[in-house]
Amino acid sequence: MPESVALLATVQGRQRLVMTALNLTRDTALAPIPSELHLLEQFVRGNLTLDQIVACLEEAPEYALTAVLEH
Repeated sequence: MPESVALLATVQGRQRLVMTALNLTRDTALAPIPSELHLLEQFVRGNLTLDQIVACLEEAPEYALTAVLEH
């Protein structure tokens, strides 16, 4: 299994991926807002997939947190 796929299989791996992304975007316009951070937390816990996060953000970015909490 490629390392990138293996990282998605565990909480620790997903957390490592998210922390890398957060470090890369820190102090930039790409840094996530609180609702996006919530989505990332749900991804780390295994409650959402990356595809589900993308779908939430594409449907209504300003209401991403509300969409997740309702499901």
